[in-house]
Amino acid sequence: MIEIGVDKGILVKILGQDISRGMAQLPPAGPEQPAKMQAVIEVAPHGRVRITYRLNRSPRRKVNLWFWTAFHAVAEPLPEDQPSDAPDPSHQQD
Repeated sequence: MIEIGVDKGILVKILGQDISRGMAQLPPAGPEQPAKMQAVIEVAPHGRVRITYRLNRSPRRKVNLWFWTAFHAVAEPLPEDQPSDAPDPSHQQD
């Protein structure tokens, strides 16, 4: 189902293999899980990305199939005291 007008963040820029890698951090989908869960992964060129997954159920005759789907992603900002072009302080020479 395509949701029109829903903010997906940068999810459209994230490759399927990266979404799958984040999903691997989640517990198995099932009725005992919360409706939403998040995973943080490194994604080039965005850096750290927080992907939010939604728990879904698909009824199949007498059995319900549970699965996760990604529905929002946001790049996590660097800490304010560490700009991206700053040298690593542990490698500075006196």
